[in-house]
Amino acid sequence: MRLLALIAGLVFATPALGVDDLDRILGQGVLRAGVCLTADPVAFHDTTGAPRGFDVDVAQLLADQLGVQLEIVEVTVPTRVPDLLSGAIDVIICNLTANAERAKLINFSFPYLRTGLRLLVRRGGGIDRIDDLGPETPIVVHRSTTGEALAIDRAPDA
Repeated sequence: MRLLALIAGLVFATPALGVDDLDRILGQGVLRAGVCLTADPVAFHDTTGAPRGFDVDVAQLLADQLGVQLEIVEVTVPTRVPDLLSGAIDVIICNLTANAERAKLINFSFPYLRTGLRLLVRRGGGIDRIDDLGPETPIVVHRSTTGEALAIDRAPDA
């Protein structure tokens, strides 16, 4: 039952994916899943270059339940939503935080994986929490991510 709910949530987690899109996917026999393959162990390329990881497994389960072949399309943080909106992919199966801005463009399934944001700092460096980041403390985050938004909000001078 949970797998069916996950599949329904993922299939309908696109801006206009509905009965017509499901019929198209079933008729073509292919599900094009956009996966960010730079997040080992969640999704990555193995030593042969093949896509592997949890998100790839979820995509395969979805394709199997639909009775179609899986086509993994590598997407990036900046391209995943535009690829979905353009029809280059049928579904996004990769790290993506649901927020109000994105909800104006796409629909979200319920989360199939929950994670959190953490600061990674040098041990003994005097930084134990985000409030310890002072003016001009160098930090590194991916652009256009929840991490960047949090850093701008909670440590604007860092």
